[in-house]
Amino acid sequence: MKLNLFLLCFSLFFITQCFSQINEQQINKSTTYNDENWPQYMGPNMNAKVKSEYIPSAHPEISWEFKYDGGTPTPLVVDKGTTFFGTESKNVYAIDSIGNLKWKVELDSRIKHSPVIYEDILVVAPDSTLIYGINALNGNIIWKREFSYEYKSYISDKKDMFGRTIVTDPDKFTIKKMGQNEAPPFIDKAQVLITAYYHFVILDIKTGKTQSSFQKNQGKISIPLITDDAIYTTNRYNKLFAYNKGTGKLKWETKLSELETKPILYKDTIYTSSYYYLNKIDKNSGENLGAFHSIKSRKEYDIIDNETYYTSENGYHTHMGVNYGSYLTAFDLSTGEEKWDFNIEGKYITELIMVGDYIYFGDSSGRIRGVHKITGQKLFSGYIGGSIDTPLSYANGKLYGAYEKNEKYVIFAVE
Repeated sequence: MKLNLFLLCFSLFFITQCFSQINEQQINKSTTYNDENWPQYMGPNMNAKVKSEYIPSAHPEISWEFKYDGGTPTPLVVDKGTTFFGTESKNVYAIDSIGNLKWKVELDSRIKHSPVIYEDILVVAPDSTLIYGINALNGNIIWKREFSYEYKSYISDKKDMFGRTIVTDPDKFTIKKMGQNEAPPFIDKAQVLITAYYHFVILDIKTGKTQSSFQKNQGKISIPLITDDAIYTTNRYNKLFAYNKGTGKLKWETKLSELETKPILYKDTIYTSSYYYLNKIDKNSGENLGAFHSIKSRKEYDIIDNETYYTSENGYHTHMGVNYGSYLTAFDLSTGEEKWDFNIEGKYITELIMVGDYIYFGDSSGRIRGVHKITGQKLFSGYIGGSIDTPLSYANGKLYGAYEKNEKYVIFAVE
């Protein structure tokens, strides 16, 4: 009798332990993700979207923080648990998976564009004419390239009524260099695309050697859209251009009505948004397919997913004495009808990212927020500690970002 009772108790204990281990394995499995990297600005596919099962808790907690002196950080990139960013103080940082400094290197100029990483090589484009390839493991510079425009600056004491030099002796001149990296670098397979002064340049990411280069139309460009066969970009003169990626030949250009943002490709249509409208352009011909009114005020950031256009309008603004605040709004892409909107108390919000079924962003009140992409319902709103000015990044079950408080910057990870 006692033996049977002992065997029964032992069996129950064994079964309980097995279920406990299974539950623990299920929990661990549910918090392990395959989306480990955020290698460049706007994410792995340059569209600010990641497929993932990640859903943070209703009260997300800070996993780690890294404080530094040195000005505004670039948007963060994450690779194999390491976070990389540049700063206005010319420094590039690498932070390990628990928030400790791995290395820091100083470059020639301030850095405002997000770096890009591929196979342990970090490419950085400072606010200058130089491009750097850096060993992501130790911070050593592997290669450095300069893409500047050289011109003759004539020496003369005479100037015209507009202050321009009157050339009296063509032999008296100095050679000057000008130019600037206009946008973040982007990964295109094993190559990196940069937008140097008046040119697109495609480099081998391991060596920095030029694979191809071609001239683009005059005017500072938007962040480009890169596809398998084309590069699309807008410029300050309200034009959208399509270039053949292999030859650099201009495929088409089209005039738009207002200042445009970065192009977005969805199916066979290019979308660009102006202050109030979303424009639709045929990707093959450049034909304007129409537009719809998308917001109440100036549009800031947008994502397209599953026949829905998500856009935000930024900052407090008043009309007839009514304060509207900032909004995140979802529109039906085919009809232009509003599906839902979400009001944000913060004055300014960061660019949007979409991870799985949720849209995430930070704001100037110091909060990060998650909103369901179908319903517009709030998943969470968590206070981090200071004004969040740069877009969030995501990798392997964590949101990454930076906040500013008392003129100091803090890099953080949230689970």
